[in-house]
Amino acid sequence: KTLAALWAADYLMREGVVHRALIISPLSTLKRVWDDEIFQAFCGDRTATILHGTRDERLTRLHKPVDFYILNHDGLAIGTQRGHQLGLGHLAEQIRMRSDIDLVIVDEASAYKDGTTQRSRILRQVIGQKPYIWLMSGTPTPNAPTDAHSLAKIVGNLPGESFRSFQGRTMMQVSPFKWLPRSNSAESVRKALS
Repeated sequence: KTLAALWAADYLMREGVVHRALIISPLSTLKRVWDDEIFQAFCGDRTATILHGTRDERLTRLHKPVDFYILNHDGLAIGTQRGHQLGLGHLAEQIRMRSDIDLVIVDEASAYKDGTTQRSRILRQVIGQKPYIWLMSGTPTPNAPTDAHSLAKIVGNLPGESFRSFQGRTMMQVSPFKWLPRSNSAESVRKALS
């Protein structure tokens, strides 16, 4: 899936549809998977930088004119002020404002399946207006169809639909504390994530 995403991004870049891409992935895959694959797949024709290190190192690397910026899942939250109203940190705000970063690839997107976490709320704020968002996950709904709610909100496919509404559409309550998937839940999830 890594190479498929990179080749698709490269094609869109060559066509002039996409200028730069942000890749968000687990910390363990920044260098050994994404950075190495970009180097090997494009033989130096595409450039990348890993946004890791101190705040100043991350901001300096973000201002380099490269094709791919690679960041870990929790990297967006650095410097974010906690509370009901999230005040984005410098890195997250800079990425949000960059109109040339128009493709976001989120590897292991199930890390954002809980829409109430700070991690998910920050991601929605930062990439919500980006024209191309690719969420990659082998298991988008590992526990229940409702795991897809947050992911669908990230890509903008459930505008205004609450978690409870989505839960009622994809699951049925069989006891006060137990919910089971409806027979059409797989189709509802597919539509929400497509």
